[in-house]
Amino acid sequence: MTAPLEFAARRERSRPVTRAAFGLLAVLLTGACGAQGGQRFMDDPRALQGSGSVGSETLRAEGQGPIALPTDVRVQQYAGLANVFGSDQPRRVLGWVNPAEVEQVSSSGTGWDARYLVPVANAPTQGAADALVTIVFFMDFSSAHCAAVFETLGDLRPRFGRDVRVVYKLRPGDTDERAHRAAIAAVEAYRQKGADGFAAMAEQLFNRTDDLSFAHLVDAAARVELEPRTFTLGLRYQSHASFVAADVMQADRAEVRDLPTLFVNGRRLVGVSSDRLIASVIDRELVNARARLSAGIPRQRLYESILEPPPAERRP
Repeated sequence: MTAPLEFAARRERSRPVTRAAFGLLAVLLTGACGAQGGQRFMDDPRALQGSGSVGSETLRAEGQGPIALPTDVRVQQYAGLANVFGSDQPRRVLGWVNPAEVEQVSSSGTGWDARYLVPVANAPTQGAADALVTIVFFMDFSSAHCAAVFETLGDLRPRFGRDVRVVYKLRPGDTDERAHRAAIAAVEAYRQKGADGFAAMAEQLFNRTDDLSFAHLVDAAARVELEPRTFTLGLRYQSHASFVAADVMQADRAEVRDLPTLFVNGRRLVGVSSDRLIASVIDRELVNARARLSAGIPRQRLYESILEPPPAERRP
């Protein structure tokens, strides 16, 4: 057996022991965090700090990146950490998320009639807050198809002016460490320079979907003029992992299976990059939105009202 194969075999044999060790560590951390009162989260892999409303960052195992967790614990609180290692169906997550922080995705209808109200608070957004049409874009920076949709939306938004806004959501692949790191890089750009900084960083990343190496991300950050030391530390310690994890959770709740996926006022579009098709859906939703305005729904409430029956269908 070659040396690499021997190493792989030893590592596989040691995996149950490692998981058990991390399970014990989890129990100890749970006690340190304190399930009563303010929860404490791991904001830095080196120490426990922060409390209350701050979601934790990624725990790392064996130097191999985020620990795999089963789906059913993704929304559990930190105290549930000790239960995550016994699952036969592990799922990769980016960070621990406090369920109290994550708004739920609501839905109505089935099939083609379904609409999903994806929370947009705190997300990078381009366009007026009271736009008639809200486009929620779930994307992966390693996807050339997502890059095409990003470019299309950039061309379409000026055409519709203040009537359309685009909300960006991150959905990196479950097993793609590069895409996870790129998503964190984009959130750091958002933290430093707002939505325009996020969009500028996204453009840099989408220009090279085949190269999301650490060096390329640092170069992209320099082009966007981000503060280099803060950016590098953010990547190294995955400072915004819980932000990305919340987006992933919302994507799962909205049943996002393939990328790119758009929700145009809650209407799902999957894998579409044609500007004509997206524009036609926007035009149709503008008609519906204006009907709601005429029925007395305030413009600033239009997006939140998308799951309500159209005014013409309401019973007196």
